[in-house]
Formats: sequence, structure tokens, C-alpha cells
Amino acid sequence: MSTSRLEPSATRPSSNEGLVHTLTHLVVLVALLTSSAIYEAHRITAFRTGDIWLHLRTGMWILENHSIPKVGIFSQFPDRPWIAVSWAYDLFLAIAYRLMGLRAFPAILIIFRALVASATFLLAYMRHRQFWSSVLLSGAAQYVVVNLQPLPATVSIIAFAFALNTLLEAHENGNIRQLRSLPLLFLLWANFDSRFLLGLALLAIYGVVEVVVPALRVSHWSGALKLSALWLMLSALVTLVNPYTFRIYVDAFRTLYARVMLVNFEDLSAMNFRQSPHFVLLLLLMSAFLVLGRQRSRDMFKIVSLVAATALAFRIQRDTWPAILISVVVISDALPAFAKRLVEDRNSKRTYMRIAVPTLATIVILGIAITTLPSPDSLMPRIARIFPVKACDYVVSHHLPKPIFNAYVWGGFVTWYMPDYAVAMDSRTNLYGDDLTNAYLEVASGKRRLDAEPAFAQVQTILLQTDSSMAIALMTLPALQQQFGLVYQDEVAAVFVRR
Repeated sequence: MSTSRLEPSATRPSSNEGLVHTLTHLVVLVALLTSSAIYEAHRITAFRTGDIWLHLRTGMWILENHSIPKVGIFSQFPDRPWIAVSWAYDLFLAIAYRLMGLRAFPAILIIFRALVASATFLLAYMRHRQFWSSVLLSGAAQYVVVNLQPLPATVSIIAFAFALNTLLEAHENGNIRQLRSLPLLFLLWANFDSRFLLGLALLAIYGVVEVVVPALRVSHWSGALKLSALWLMLSALVTLVNPYTFRIYVDAFRTLYARVMLVNFEDLSAMNFRQSPHFVLLLLLMSAFLVLGRQRSRDMFKIVSLVAATALAFRIQRDTWPAILISVVVISDALPAFAKRLVEDRNSKRTYMRIAVPTLATIVILGIAITTLPSPDSLMPRIARIFPVKACDYVVSHHLPKPIFNAYVWGGFVTWYMPDYAVAMDSRTNLYGDDLTNAYLEVASGKRRLDAEPAFAQVQTILLQTDSSMAIALMTLPALQQQFGLVYQDEVAAVFVRR
């Protein structure tokens, strides 16, 4: 009798502890998945980049014309060939804009931030079920990828994470069926963002390490190797299913790594280690290489992928995210797996609850965050602090003459806000090419006179940042004052007209 009385009291604390343990995990996980999204709903950072406006304008053009652009629309060079590499994302953005107005930008970014948080957590957690270390790795990864915007690049981060996890599942478990999802992924990815090239590079590393080298060692192709090669080749071939077929490869590369961009733009330069995320990235990479060294790993897929991603990250700080994702995987794989617990969880209702509850809670919180976003009218003043809204209104209302010479960072905004004024320059390097972009940058920096460059010699109206060196020169140098007069100025922009 005494034993039976003691058993409930002995098991009750264990049950309570298990409940507290589960609730703690749920709360922490939901916080991990939603904190970045809630921050976006509060701060509204989705309007910081000018590229988003160009994507929106392109998507609107596709909706209006029911076709895909093939020449330099919106620019002063309409006869130049141009490929809208991310046309599918542009169309998606335009549809979202028609449904939600300007609120679509922060709403998309809220969802993107939650998806990136989910992707980084799942990469660390899926195979070994180490909760707290996965939370830590995901938090570090999100901290390094600080400049998320509602742009196609964020789609690539999510797609790369999915491809990496799929390849690792096939690599570690020998389950070739995992590769069947890759063709559909790359079909969509190639139409959404030019960074699908990085995904193809990952496929190439996997194909060489896991298919070609083993086949050469045994001097024949087994059924598993043939099936793997089939899915990999199909994943690469479906990227040709786009409005531009094979031309998309060349323009995707030009969009990402044009020589003039590598030389002139800070986000395409090497890391200067003056920002804390750079040091966190370095710590992740050092930890990943340390793990491989201590394991004396001969896993060539992880080694080659990590080395290639590290080289890219240290050369171009904009593309640090492949190294981050691969580092998360390498570090998490060094953690001991709870094999027995994993089997038990799969046969219990707890696994369903651990997935369903945080997923539902995250969706509810994201929905509340989106519904609390400011109205489109309230968002315009925020946009006017960054982009020349008032200056553009002045240009349009006073019918200032064309063509215009615009600030580079405002090119995309002008295409959307002033569609009747073709821009002199924007971020489409695959349209303008190195020579024309370099000529523009030299004019904007004062290294070359405006009238000395044939492409800009006929400019009648100039729209620049008030504090830019070119605007200051136009306002202070007598020789330039004789050519252009200041007609409008505010804290953001200055407008000049040829006399």
C-alpha cells in the first residue's frame, strides 16, 4: 500500500518537469521564429533599398502588357537588350502590391524573415534534435544576415537552405529519393532570382564528389549513382525553362558579378571587419573548420562546399549567406544525435504537437503583425525620408524637361514614381554594361564632365541627393552654375535645370 501511494507523487514532478520543459521549448522556438518579423512590423525597414521599386515597376509592366521585357524599358537606352532575370518575383511583387498597396513590402519581408529563421533552425535541428544549440546557431545566422529585404535574394537564401538540406539527407542517409524535389525547386528558383547559379554550383560540387568520383573509383555506374546523376542533371536542365532559355545564365552572372560592380560598390567588396556581424561570421566559419579538423573528416562534400562558400564570403560580403548556412550544418552535425529519443518521438503525439503548435502560433503572430502595419498613406512619409518623393512631385508638377540625370540609388524609385521620365541609370548592370555604368559613375563622382559623355550630354534636368558631391559642385562652382540652375531643394534631394 505504501508503495502504491508513493508512485503517483514520484511521477508527478517528472510529468510537471516534462510539461515545463516542453512549454519552454515552444516559447523559445516561437520567439526565435517571430522576433525578427515583429521587429520589421515595428521598425519598417522594407523601403531601404531602391532595387525594390525597379522590381515592382517591372512586375507592373508585365501585368499591363502581358509579356516579358526583353529590352531596356524605363531607361534612356530602350533599344538595348535586357533580361528581367527575376521576372517571376517581379510579377509576384506587383500582384501583392495591387492587393495590399505599399503594405505589401513590409508584409513580404515579415514572412521572409520568419522563413529564414525557420530555415536556419531546421538546418541545425533536423538530423540531431539538439534544441538549444540549434536555437543558438539559428540566432547567430540571423544576426549575420542582417540586411534582409523583400528582394529576390531572400528567396535564394531559403531555396539554398532547402537544396543544401536535401543534398545532405541524400548524402548522409543514402536516400536518393530525397533528390526528386530538386527539379521543381530549381525550376522555380531560376525564374525568381539570378542566384540560382549558386545553387547550381552546389549541385556541381555534390555531383562531382558523390557521383563522378565514386563511379571512377569502381569503374562503373551503379543504379544509385545513375539515379543520382539523373536527378542532378534534370535539376540543372529545368533552369532552361524560362522566357529567355540559355541567355539567362549570362545575364544572371552579369547581374551578380559585373566587373564595374565589384570595383565600385561596397557590398560587393571584401569584409572590412568593422561591423559586429563580420566577426560573428568569422566565428562560425572558424568553428566549422575546427569541427571538420577535430573529426578528421573526409567528407569531401562538406569540405569543398565550405571552402568554396568561405572564399566567396571573404571576397563579396553580400554573398556571405551560403557560408553561413553551410557552417550551421557542419557545426550541428558535430553534435551527438539522440537516436533512441528520435525514434520514440516519431512514434508519439509529441512530435506532432512540437510541429503543429509552434507553426500555428507563428502564423497567428505573423498575421497579427501584418494586420497592424501602418496604412499606405502613413508609409509615404517614411519613404519620403529616404527617396525624393517631394522632388519628384516638383519635377512632374512643373513639367521639367527631359531627359533627366538621376542619382544611381534612386534609379529604381524614379522608374516607379515617375514612369514618364526614363532614367539615366539604375541597378540593371546587365542592361547598361560595364562601360556605360563606369562612365556614369565617373560623371557622378566629378571625374568626368557631364557634357563630355555622349550618353548624358543632352541632359536637361538633374535629380541628386542634396549632400552629394555633384550637387554641391552644381551649387557652388560658377562654371557649373552657368549651365544648370537650382530650382528645388529639400533635406533629401536637389533638382537642377539646364539654363
